[in-house]
Amino acid sequence: MKRLARETMQESGQVVAQAMQGLPEGAAVQMTGMHNQKRTVQRVRQQANPIPRQPNSIAELDIPPHLTILPNGEQFLLHDSGQDAGNNR
Repeated sequence: MKRLARETMQESGQVVAQAMQGLPEGAAVQMTGMHNQKRTVQRVRQQANPIPRQPNSIAELDIPPHLTILPNGEQFLLHDSGQDAGNNR
């Protein structure tokens, strides 16, 4: 389930359902509730792709590479002049 959470952008409930499909019935019964499983998926995603802190100015804005690409693989950010450009970004 954690691998699916990191590798897909499906909704949390879909990730949990997909992970539970392959489990034997006895194992599925022992799993914690759906809410806890969804929270696990969300925590894994937050750890794998942390959200950057809010910058105080445009010069402090740093966009991590994983946020420049859409879930379908398309380039979202075409050009970033970087922090060296200061307020001329």
